[in-house]
Amino acid sequence: MTLLYLISKLCGVANRRQVTFAGLVVLLLVFPVLSGKALAMDGLAEYEVKSAFLYNFAKFVEWGAQGTAGDQQELGLCILGKDPFGGGMDAVKGRPVKNRRLVVKQINGIDEMGQCQILFISSSEKGRLSEILAAVGRSPVLTVSDIKNFAQTGGVIGFVTIDERIRFDINQAAAERADLQISSQLLKLARSVVQ
Repeated sequence: MTLLYLISKLCGVANRRQVTFAGLVVLLLVFPVLSGKALAMDGLAEYEVKSAFLYNFAKFVEWGAQGTAGDQQELGLCILGKDPFGGGMDAVKGRPVKNRRLVVKQINGIDEMGQCQILFISSSEKGRLSEILAAVGRSPVLTVSDIKNFAQTGGVIGFVTIDERIRFDINQAAAERADLQISSQLLKLARSVVQ
């Protein structure tokens, strides 16, 4: 049996979108309880969870017409700066997202962002954050980071760790500027939504 099948039975949902949403809820609520202090001590486990979040974020975001231009077969998830994921992205590479295949790329500069629909900004780029967000501007890119106060400073989704649990904040105004439509289901799961 697959994890999605088990989730569908436990949550009493039938269609694929509901199962995916239920899976995200389980990931958000159950995993931190099971992982306990191991999450805080094991950086790889933390970034495996964050890679799963990134994959699920892609399922609950709609890009405007400009954001879906280009290769219709691929959805680009780019990591800018030092890659904190290690092998944590292996589980999501190549997985389907809305009839596209998730492609993970490491980039060294914002000028390499061409086919990125999702941009994870590593904490190694903290000193250049304002410059990076200004360069991304109104591009149809879902910006995500675990830099402190990321959503409050203009990024779209910021990871936060509270009581050893990974949560996230969403900047709705930044999403609208980037022509991104975030599902109300995902907005409900956010710790806070910045308007």
